[in-house]
Amino acid sequence: MLPSGNRTQRDLANELGVSSFAISKWERGVSQIITIEDKKVCVQKYLDEADRTLKEDMALSPPKKVSSFKLACKNFKTAGKKYLLVSCIFSIGILCMIFSLSSGNIIEQSISDFKEKNVAFNNGYVKNDEKNDIFKRLTVDARLENVYKQYKIENVILSTNTHSEIMVEKYPMPKATESMSYGTMPKNNKKEIALTPSLAKKFNSKINELIGKEIILEYQSKKYVLKVSGIYNAGYDDFFVSSDIEKEFYKGLDDETYYSVNYDVKDFENIVAVSDELAKEKIQSENASEQVKTMQNTFDKIQTLFMVISGMILFVAMFVAIIILIKMQSTRYKMVGLLYSFGFQKNIVSKIIVSENVLLTFLVAVISSFLLIGMQFIARLYHININLSIIEFVATILTSGLVILLINAIINRKLINTRPNIALRK
Repeated sequence: MLPSGNRTQRDLANELGVSSFAISKWERGVSQIITIEDKKVCVQKYLDEADRTLKEDMALSPPKKVSSFKLACKNFKTAGKKYLLVSCIFSIGILCMIFSLSSGNIIEQSISDFKEKNVAFNNGYVKNDEKNDIFKRLTVDARLENVYKQYKIENVILSTNTHSEIMVEKYPMPKATESMSYGTMPKNNKKEIALTPSLAKKFNSKINELIGKEIILEYQSKKYVLKVSGIYNAGYDDFFVSSDIEKEFYKGLDDETYYSVNYDVKDFENIVAVSDELAKEKIQSENASEQVKTMQNTFDKIQTLFMVISGMILFVAMFVAIIILIKMQSTRYKMVGLLYSFGFQKNIVSKIIVSENVLLTFLVAVISSFLLIGMQFIARLYHININLSIIEFVATILTSGLVILLINAIINRKLINTRPNIALRK
């Protein structure tokens, strides 16, 4: 509504085309009651020298045509600082909520990075059990892939340009339970090999320098050129190779004499579920389900914390914005009464208020847009995975604008419907 602090009533009357005679009645004396009767403003003035009432009828000059939007723009400009404060507070609350909703993407990115560095965490290893057909049980599970039988092999030769080492026996071992000193476990179809520290020292005393180097593996008259992907912690001479290379070792071996079964869980989220189901069936699988469960619980707690904090920030932001808007509107009742007294119809006053609300909505949308764009820019700068599509961006802006428009409409409803005489007394 029209601010009362920056323009006098006479200035407002001149702008709206009301006669100076009518205004003079508001400017004289303190004890006056103003009412409207038959489209006329009636002033009742209590005189100090006697306890009697003087009633004067003043015919209002019809107000000249004034643009409601133009008046709304002037009002908005006058209270611009308060509206800017409301818009910033509300937009920050929206930004926090969007950031919270995007925390799922951040967690997924963290899991993806974790999987890149710990490629064996989805791997499982089950020793052969004559009582159960473990291989068949794992093969029919749609959540698993890369299921194959493993065997003990003999006389494996590892060599570089400077040294050669013979592994008399090589037993299949679980990958997921090993921790890495350097690098990562071999990835499938990458022709890689990981060594234990004791074996790596036989090729280079500085074992970390072996990462990325090539080692030739010979088995059954076949040679494989493999790249060292990592060094894992174990107190004996051993190695792991990529699954595709390991499968070639076992071609032609007797299916009934396998030592263990290897499998990989397709989705990271199913690692714990697969392990728990195998445990219920009394199949002992060596995997990293405990570590994964701990990590998932931590991520879930972080995401919940993000949601709670963001929700609280949004609630406080909306509460503060509503309080400021209510305070602003409570100071404008007199100006509403004056507009009605000057002959403005209710629909014109409503248009002025609605236009002002639309301007506030537009300001909220602009500030929210800048904040969301800034968030996206910072996220890309620091490689934070916050993916906000164009549809989500537009939906966020429209939602924030509609919410602030609805809040303002509810607050202003009482103001518009207030009677002129009551408004002038506030």
